Amino acid sequence: MPPNLTSLEILNCKISLPISEWGLRMLTSLKRFSVESTMDVDRFPDDEGLLPPPSLTFLEISNQENLKSISRGLQHLTSLEVLNIFECPILRFFPREGFPLSLGCIRIRSSPLLEERCLKEKGDYWSIIAHIPKVDIFVPKDLKEKKSEIIRYSFLVYLLHNHIQGLLLPFFFPYTPVTTRKIKRKKKST
Repeated sequence: MPPNLTSLEILNCKISLPISEWGLRMLTSLKRFSVESTMDVDRFPDDEGLLPPPSLTFLEISNQENLKSISRGLQHLTSLEVLNIFECPILRFFPREGFPLSLGCIRIRSSPLLEERCLKEKGDYWSIIAHIPKVDIFVPKDLKEKKSEIIRYSFLVYLLHNHIQGLLLPFFFPYTPVTTRKIKRKKKST
């Protein structure tokens, strides 16, 4: 790759090559890096901070099914301003050392194990991210609300199904006899 490359996006592919062999460190002008592919790694970046280059200002990590940890190597990205972490279902750990002081925005979405740990004043990682000016953590609605929505949706489907069935039955079966049952009433005794 040309060393003057300023933006790199890796999308929709499975990467089996170790990160150390990608050559990211040689991209000294790289400002934006997005990886939305399956990497065969459980931590990113490397602990020594050899990748990606320190010139990076924007980093997006998404759709990483195997990623468990953001490593302390992130501290070496001294120009990093924005960090997006999306759809990393088993990502659970941030570096104990925290993030570079340059980080002005962190966004976390669809990474449930991490979302819980980053909740304002409740999560155990709140102290690590509290100094960041913009923290955007998408936390799904409470389970009760989800159940309520599911029940509401199921009821609407049920009503719609019965309504359509009521409208269509006479159309498909116009000669279906309607049976009625006579109700016998007791005679009043006087």
